[in-house]
Amino acid sequence: MSVVRTDDYSFGILQSGLHWAWFTAKCSTLTARFRYTSDTVFDTFPWPQSPTLAQVKAVAEASVSLRALRREIMTANRQRPTAGHCATSIAASKPPAPTASATPKPPSTHPRSAQYRRARRKQILITN
Repeated sequence: MSVVRTDDYSFGILQSGLHWAWFTAKCSTLTARFRYTSDTVFDTFPWPQSPTLAQVKAVAEASVSLRALRREIMTANRQRPTAGHCATSIAASKPPAPTASATPKPPSTHPRSAQYRRARRKQILITN
């Protein structure tokens, strides 16, 4: 049994493919980057008017799963240095330089990004 908070539904809608399409169509741009503003995107977004209780629960559960996956990824990423660390801690935490005999890993074996994409696709299917 899962406990669903009332804001999980709103979060799920805002993370949906429908909201993304609305955002890219209505947003302003700052140079080449998208700019999310309440006036042009959030306030004008056509929220679902009469969702059933089952639809609300499905969207809320998908958003809870998405947040759990994001938390896992963020926790895993804390193990790696970021730009916010001072230079000495980054230098101290860098792995040794690879030798000529080391074989590089193929770029397609990043499991967390695949997990995130699967969870995102599942949520988009539920909300659309």
